[in-house]
Amino acid sequence: MKKPIISGIYQIINLINFKSYIGSSKNIQNRWNQHKSMLKYKNHHSPHLQRSWDKYGKNNFKFIVLEENVYGEQELINAEISWIKLLKPIYNIADVARGNTISNHPNKDLIIAKIRNSLLLLHKNKTIEEKEQFRLTRKRGENHPGWNGGRKRQKCKDCHNFICNKAQRCINCSKIQQNIDRKLIEYSHQIEIEINGIKYKSITDASKKLDIPKATITYRLDTKQLGYNYCNRQPKESKYKCSDCGVDIFNNKAKKCKKCDGNAKKPVEINGTIYESRAEAARQLHMNAATIRNRIIRNEPGYKYVETSNEAQISQ
Repeated sequence: MKKPIISGIYQIINLINFKSYIGSSKNIQNRWNQHKSMLKYKNHHSPHLQRSWDKYGKNNFKFIVLEENVYGEQELINAEISWIKLLKPIYNIADVARGNTISNHPNKDLIIAKIRNSLLLLHKNKTIEEKEQFRLTRKRGENHPGWNGGRKRQKCKDCHNFICNKAQRCINCSKIQQNIDRKLIEYSHQIEIEINGIKYKSITDASKKLDIPKATITYRLDTKQLGYNYCNRQPKESKYKCSDCGVDIFNNKAKKCKKCDGNAKKPVEINGTIYESRAEAARQLHMNAATIRNRIIRNEPGYKYVETSNEAQISQ
């Protein structure tokens, strides 16, 4: 079970000399865990508290909640200031809440001098080229040595306005195109069709009544399968036609349709095993029949047709 979150003022007190540290947090338990972690790894922001923790050990420190149910950033700050003025904690660096860790640090001058000397030494050790490069990199725009003309801009495919993303169209044109595509899809599913002599209002209507997916019906209509016809629209034309009967073929690798392809029921030999047909080989090998046919056409090793007795007599 999770502990309830307490927001308010807390105190870390040393049980040996009764020196303390006061702070505020919206989640006191989480803040106490942060203090223990910083003190454990010797990187606490209060050096006085860190030295005392290292000297006396964690067992001689106690965590106390001074005030609960204080919400809001300003309310926490005001409450912490009032407790600091009342108890005057020794371990707090600043006399006010949320103060910086440098102004009242006991080694303030030493810290500032160390920072200044490290920056001067860093700049002093730079070569002339590095100093010149640093001076130039502070410039902006065309004066910067790495300037390449700014961000590459593209033009919208429709309105030819500049766009700054990888899209082909701007936001307005993309919305227009989406509406056009949506209307085309709706229109295509509102065209009257005929399946096996029965007319349907649309592809959606036929799909619901025949329990066939709409994509399947659309494919059968476009491929001019027997019994599937549009009533008021020309079907989709194919770029490829059968070399014998001239029927549209939707596979650029096939030269003949299924009816004219005499090899459809021809035995095939795959890696030394003979099968009755391509379909039978596809079922047993868990492959696609078109894959087997294409491999035979490409004369891949291990894939070939088996000549029947009639074909052997004709060849003789």
